Amino acid sequence: MNLDWAKYGIDVSQCKKVQDMAMCPKCGPTQKHKNAKKLSVNTVTGQFNCKNVPCDFKGSAKVFEPMAEKKVYKKPEPRPKAVGAKLLAWFNSRKISNETLLTAKVTEGVQFMPQISKEANCACFNYFRDGELINIKYRDGAKHFSLESGAELIFYNLDAIQGRSEAIITEGEIDCLSLIEIGLTNAVSVPNGAAKGNQKLVYLDNCIDYFDSCEKIILATDADEPGELLKMELIRRLGAERCYTVKYPADCKDANEVLVKHGKETLFACIGMAKQCDIEGIFTADSQREAVHNISKNGFPAVVKIDYIGLNDCITWRKGELTVVTGIPGSGKSEIVDQIALKLAVIHRWRFGVFSPENQPTEFHVMKLVEKYGGEPIRSHSHQNMTEENINKCIDFLDDHFFFMKIGEIDMTIDGILSKAAELVKRKGIDGLIIDPYNYIEQNFGAGMTETQMISVLLSKIKIFKEKYGVHVFVIAHPTKLRKEIGKKTYELPTLYDISGGAHWFNKCDNGIVVNRNKDAGLTEVHIQKVRFKFVGKPGVVNFAYDTPTGRYTEEGDKFKREIGATEQYESTTNKIIQGRLRESKSDREEETIDERNERIAKEMEDI
Repeated sequence: MNLDWAKYGIDVSQCKKVQDMAMCPKCGPTQKHKNAKKLSVNTVTGQFNCKNVPCDFKGSAKVFEPMAEKKVYKKPEPRPKAVGAKLLAWFNSRKISNETLLTAKVTEGVQFMPQISKEANCACFNYFRDGELINIKYRDGAKHFSLESGAELIFYNLDAIQGRSEAIITEGEIDCLSLIEIGLTNAVSVPNGAAKGNQKLVYLDNCIDYFDSCEKIILATDADEPGELLKMELIRRLGAERCYTVKYPADCKDANEVLVKHGKETLFACIGMAKQCDIEGIFTADSQREAVHNISKNGFPAVVKIDYIGLNDCITWRKGELTVVTGIPGSGKSEIVDQIALKLAVIHRWRFGVFSPENQPTEFHVMKLVEKYGGEPIRSHSHQNMTEENINKCIDFLDDHFFFMKIGEIDMTIDGILSKAAELVKRKGIDGLIIDPYNYIEQNFGAGMTETQMISVLLSKIKIFKEKYGVHVFVIAHPTKLRKEIGKKTYELPTLYDISGGAHWFNKCDNGIVVNRNKDAGLTEVHIQKVRFKFVGKPGVVNFAYDTPTGRYTEEGDKFKREIGATEQYESTTNKIIQGRLRESKSDREEETIDERNERIAKEMEDI
């Protein structure tokens, strides 16, 4: 969020706290005491309000960040002109015949090309869906490409795979035409190639139903780094169990190059020898050879950071991990997870599935996310409220990045939740899943199982899901046991071992976080108690200030503690607490039922 204090003549350079006082530019020059600071400012939200009674100077320094409006797609004008002799000669040089061009409905036309700022004669690759023209990609003689501005992104040659049991996905129209040339008409192409960045794949969202009938999907992407990233995301979205990968000759990067250099038979053989993705549950050392060499050459798998300097020093974020978050009731567990998820969505375009029975009715959860994203309250008597226009802009952003499961309309067992999440991976490409909290999950395990055994099975199922689909799963879990500090009414800091099910939570998660509200200091402490992989982070604690009107968290500047003393000291302190929990007698660690636990916590909170 951007703040423009200079616009209002406000100097906040001396402000050290989130909520602080500054000189009022309106009434300050007329005050008796020239240095009196009467203007209350919030350095996070940008809200300001003069406390000098006669003065009416108030407002917000917030500059609302523009967000993309919801897309209204336009349809291109048809380009019916047949391919002329000059363009046909070029296609023939790429071993693509006129018959193939007619089959794939390739035409010719004049189009303005932004790369050269003038019109050029182009090959027109017409994108159809159910026989209707949806988009056109233009290619001029200098190999400049341009899609129809404002048109919807779909797969090229999409209608050719409707109802088919097999499909081939290529990275470009020329590669798709090359496969049609050798008789493989069930080939499609992505519309905009591959990239090294975030693999959003809007076109897959728009066309996913066309792959429902496919039992086999051959991925014939380019043999380079962007092509590899595209292939991996397609496998994640479409399911490894039905995906096959193609290997080209060493001197070729794509299908058309194989066709030109080695002929139809070799290209046909490459597709025919496509290798099925690894069998689920089985891997060999040889299958990991390339991955190990990749780590040796290029380092550990990529992690992403959000704009919290102190938190980044303790933990970063990677798809395919399980993060367990706990803390006493009212500590802000859900709020912290929502804040992290929102930042991952804003900065890295992650998408999230959300199972959150405690955030009901759903409109209140959406409202909280809107306030966090927009940086202004929706309804407040003491602060400037968000405008209707900005509320709608925030909701548009959330609508593209957060997908909420309807409580009562889905199977609320862990199998049902993960099944719905798998559907969201396929249809929306989610990167994260939030389960808040776990105790709302209906248990349908075998009779005679203890709660500890059930938790072990539940976490194992989550582990299988997050590794299969490459989704980062956040599970919020309440501690079963709350221990008061000696001689105080406040509670000791819990650990993951204090959650019902004990050691399984600590052992089976990748990252463990404990959220603690320090009321004396007015801060929220985020304790990173476990990080499985050292390239992801290390144990530590970070202090946050909470802004009530917007629900946002901000690090306390230079006050945050990246470690307590040193990392080793923090780990030692945490381990002593954990070992103390484990040394408790069996009777002390007997699990309570959910009802018993809720009744006890309610009573203990009343005592406070």
